[in-house]
Amino acid sequence: MESGSARTTTDTPRTALPSPLALPRSLAFLGAALSLFLSCMPAGADSPTWRAVIEGRDWGPAVTALIVGPFGKEGSSTPLPETVSVKARREDMKDFEDCSVTGSFPCGAEGEADPSGRYLRVSLETGFDYRELIPMIYEGGRGLNRFADIRFEVRIGSRVKITRESPLGSRWLLAEDFGHIPAFRYQDEEYGSIELTGAFRTATGSSKYARALMAMIRYHLEFHPETDLSRIYLGGCSNGGFMTVKLIADNPGFFAAGWPVCEAFFAAWLTPAQAESLAATPLWFTHAKNDPVVPASLTSVAMVDRLRKAGAADVRLSLFPEVRGEDGEPYLGHFSWIYALKNECVAEDGLTLMEWLAAQRR
Repeated sequence: MESGSARTTTDTPRTALPSPLALPRSLAFLGAALSLFLSCMPAGADSPTWRAVIEGRDWGPAVTALIVGPFGKEGSSTPLPETVSVKARREDMKDFEDCSVTGSFPCGAEGEADPSGRYLRVSLETGFDYRELIPMIYEGGRGLNRFADIRFEVRIGSRVKITRESPLGSRWLLAEDFGHIPAFRYQDEEYGSIELTGAFRTATGSSKYARALMAMIRYHLEFHPETDLSRIYLGGCSNGGFMTVKLIADNPGFFAAGWPVCEAFFAAWLTPAQAESLAATPLWFTHAKNDPVVPASLTSVAMVDRLRKAGAADVRLSLFPEVRGEDGEPYLGHFSWIYALKNECVAEDGLTLMEWLAAQRR
């Protein structure tokens, strides 16, 4: 994941805004919610339109470029426009904001570089406070993120195109490469029929989704015999960290290792049997001291202390004082997944989180 750069242009200054992504879902959700159609303006069959390119940044997803085109007829030598300017407005904004265009180059319809392509890839500067280019809005009341409607005004030379709905949709780089499975349905003896598309946590240490999620994991393994059953690792962030602890604790001997990040399973919830299961499994916790969403002292820190007292042979903790991106921007203390997912957690023996994880066997 790259870090967004700080704004250095001479645009009208604005007040930095809090991140829209305060409570992420589990990592599994990343591969499940990948369709997004941003706003754009109606155009004729031969008229250029745009397609948004969305990439991951430290604070979450961002529109980093537009693919504009096609220009000219197929097989023609029509030159691409030399000047393109972009404005954007997210649905929760009153006015359009000028976007800083950092460069452009000819490309194909998917944004791949192509000197003879009929499209132009226009790169946009992004940052923590560029909310007009962040395609998700966090709704605190629901504890969920939702896709946002973003409207672009693209000026091509002297022409202006304000689009309503892009016929090209959007392009989620890397995320589109994840494999997907159909919605998984599980008949639970206590809760009845459950359909899994993600996971969430309660405040009790239990979850009605735990058995269903474990059944889905076993179902996946049954149809993928190429899987090395001695090297099944489980990790997640926030709510996903809660479920990581829960599944490892409730399924002793199944997982080779776990890596919960800013996990929301309070140590006080552990039963003696769960503590024994966790102590027998290699675990690497990651958290920030200033996490305002999930207190590290009651979760990761207390969990590591309890497991060490229970005789855990390999339990590790990367505890950061705060969270900052590569650009030096301070982020919400809950964002400690930045360090874990960029493999910046390093133990005293010099091993990084991912090196340690890959070495674990059951």
